Amino acid sequence: MEINVEKLGPCKAKVSIIIPPERIREEMEKTYKQTAASVTFPGFRKGKAPRKLILKRFGEIINEDVKEKLVQEAYSEALKKHELEPAGDPTIDLEAIVLNPDQPMELEFEVEIRQEFTLGDYKGIEVDLDPIVVNDAEIDEGIKAIRSRFASLETVKDGTVGMEHYLTADAVYDLL
Repeated sequence: MEINVEKLGPCKAKVSIIIPPERIREEMEKTYKQTAASVTFPGFRKGKAPRKLILKRFGEIINEDVKEKLVQEAYSEALKKHELEPAGDPTIDLEAIVLNPDQPMELEFEVEIRQEFTLGDYKGIEVDLDPIVVNDAEIDEGIKAIRSRFASLETVKDGTVGMEHYLTADAVYDLL
């Protein structure tokens, strides 16, 4: 697998990958065998249907699976080999990628990467912080907010209704 990475800026890289035909054929054969072993056709035992019949019915699905697997594998290898740390997922148009077992598969995409930088001398820097002052009223208000957030409602049969109560009612509308 041939992988080239070109840095387009401090946070972007262009990745070009060429997958050799041997790897494509190997993955196609592996996927074909997995598919053949799991499908049944009338008149054939499971896993014993002719190759031509399986490819006619599932050829496009097999090709899409192979393409997707090879792209994922190539992407992972490119990140590992060139020590790239992506900041997001690249957009790869699988429809534009041509899969032909007799030719190399080429794909190209851009990926945002984390910017590389070196820290300067940061030890010994003095920072002036204003002290945070909290008064008793703010503490009481915070405790009250936490209590109301975690409180549970209780049904009261008799009594007066206050501002802190919740009411439920059934209403009947008579439009006539």
